[in-house]
Amino acid sequence: LLGVAVRWKERTDVARLEGEILRVVRDLNRYQLASRVPLEGASGPLATLGAGLNQVGDSMAGIVSTVASLATQVSAGAATIAEENRQLGEQAARAARS
Repeated sequence: LLGVAVRWKERTDVARLEGEILRVVRDLNRYQLASRVPLEGASGPLATLGAGLNQVGDSMAGIVSTVASLATQVSAGAATIAEENRQLGEQAARAARS
């Protein structure tokens, strides 16, 4: 009876981890990049898979953060260029009137 209880607990833990892995895969596919597989007490191939998914999520989140930062910098640069062009246009107009 004890062996049956131990196997049932192991199978329950595996099923829980499988469910968490599936949830994280769905979340990452929906761009919910903060989702992670909880690995407390996990072991074996599914724990390795879960850790790998967590690393993929970290990498994706890092890429998105970098792209967002670069987009902000490009936007600021474009605004600066636009303002400088406006000022040059005004200077040219004043020079033409002189």
